[in-house]
Amino acid sequence: MLYQDYRNVTFEQIELMKRTIGFDGTRLRGLKYKSFRIRKNDFCAGGGDTKQLHYLCSVGMMEHCNENHYRLTMDGITLLGYVTEVEILGW
Repeated sequence: MLYQDYRNVTFEQIELMKRTIGFDGTRLRGLKYKSFRIRKNDFCAGGGDTKQLHYLCSVGMMEHCNENHYRLTMDGITLLGYVTEVEILGW
């Protein structure tokens, strides 16, 4: 993942990525080195979110599964870990 890929990702898009995996900051483990275990990786898009989600798909942070369902890619999970300063673990 290159810097050019994620330098234009907005705060709204980061929030969509957090909602995709259910990240809300309450289920963090550890005090010094925080971690979060993904329990879901699915987002059902509404009408206003599709433009943001299509941009995230175009830069490789998310992928379109079917109709209006999206999920994070490994690059998206890595970026979210950098932004939140939390180690995000798969399921």
